[in-house]
Amino acid sequence: MRELAPDTRRKVRAALAAALVDPTVGDPLRDRLDGYRRIRIGRWRVVYRARGRVLEVVIVGPRNTIYGDLLTQLGRR
Repeated sequence: MRELAPDTRRKVRAALAAALVDPTVGDPLRDRLDGYRRIRIGRWRVVYRARGRVLEVVIVGPRNTIYGDLLTQLGRR
């Protein structure tokens, strides 16, 4: 998150705080990314999954590359 602009970083933190209160706040992903959720913040996406009381942030990145990067990271490509 260091490379994000300060305003975007604040929005990401606020979105994650909302997801801690209600893990279903993000849109559910489908197919090979079933079980993960995404939050849209401008052109950025935050992908996470809730595991009990733990919120696991998997990846934060620009919309145009994040899903391919995530599939590669998970070995599902």
